[in-house]
Amino acid sequence: MVRYCVLESIDLLYMQLAGQVDITDVFDVYERFKGDPKYKPSMQRLTDVREMTGLVAEGGTTFAIKNLAESNADQDQSDKPPLKVVLVNSALIHGLARQYETFSEGLVNETMVICESETDALSALGRDERSIAALVEKFSPLPAFFPG
Repeated sequence: MVRYCVLESIDLLYMQLAGQVDITDVFDVYERFKGDPKYKPSMQRLTDVREMTGLVAEGGTTFAIKNLAESNADQDQSDKPPLKVVLVNSALIHGLARQYETFSEGLVNETMVICESETDALSALGRDERSIAALVEKFSPLPAFFPG
């Protein structure tokens, strides 16, 4: 499952990935939110992958992550580099996030932070909410999420 929520009033895109995620679903959701009129390339991004158990990709995960980074290099060029915070809780997913970060270096105009707790992730974004759920509830229009 891949879904997203644009929190326009605080300039934040929140994405959540859970279970076995197919890389094509990630690409589909990227296309969907980039076509959302509320989305701006300069938005900070919070990607929560704590419930993700793996990544399915034809040709292998490393190849797919490299393609994702290269795709974002074409689309994420803005005057204000966005801060991307990735919230992880397993060594496997942390490794996938680091692969993306490595492939993005020099290609994507962004700063990426990998966190293991909601508090650290929210702090990195300059937020003082106690949880992501509280943040989404406070700033999200209904419906909060758009499925992938």
